[in-house]
Amino acid sequence: MSAKHRKYLVVISILIVACIFVLEIEQVKGKIVSDIDFSSFPFVIDGWKGRDISLDESVYEILETRDVFIRRYDDSQGNEVELAVVYSGSDRQAFHPPEICYTGAGAQLVNQSREVVSLGEAGSLNVNRLDMDYRQNRIKAWYWFLVGDRFVGSYYKQQLYFVFDALRGKKLQGALIRVSVTGESKDLEEKAKSFIEKITPYLAKTF
Repeated sequence: MSAKHRKYLVVISILIVACIFVLEIEQVKGKIVSDIDFSSFPFVIDGWKGRDISLDESVYEILETRDVFIRRYDDSQGNEVELAVVYSGSDRQAFHPPEICYTGAGAQLVNQSREVVSLGEAGSLNVNRLDMDYRQNRIKAWYWFLVGDRFVGSYYKQQLYFVFDALRGKKLQGALIRVSVTGESKDLEEKAKSFIEKITPYLAKTF
């Protein structure tokens, strides 16, 4: 067989595998469970006190789902963080990265990067960071994904784990998790990362 034919077969094989992978993902999306109950998620977490936030219809339209949990937490110094969880419904097509929702609402993306947030004795968490300007305010947000019992920083890794879990007959569940603050303060940024460390065990129990 000539080198040209071998390259041709390699390309065809890659395309076939890619097609199978895409088809499997589409089948998996129709099997993801949506019976997530946030009623027991604590309103008080290590000095932070929370209150649930209702959403306008326009927000649901941007998210293309009603499977959303949003709560704002305040500490004793008046600092505020927002926790948002978009969890998987049986008819959802994808998890929208938050930057799509923010820019759709009029925010300007200033910077996008990856960070590692310490979880203390539990290790660390890979997250995506967004810095945005919105109505003369600076918004800082950190987001990551859940699939099964794993936290991952990559959407594509989340989708890959969905396929692996489906092939092994495991329960399929997932979410996009975001923590955000409004303001330039470096101290507030550190408080947000500390908040991520505090809520991670509760998120793991919820799912």
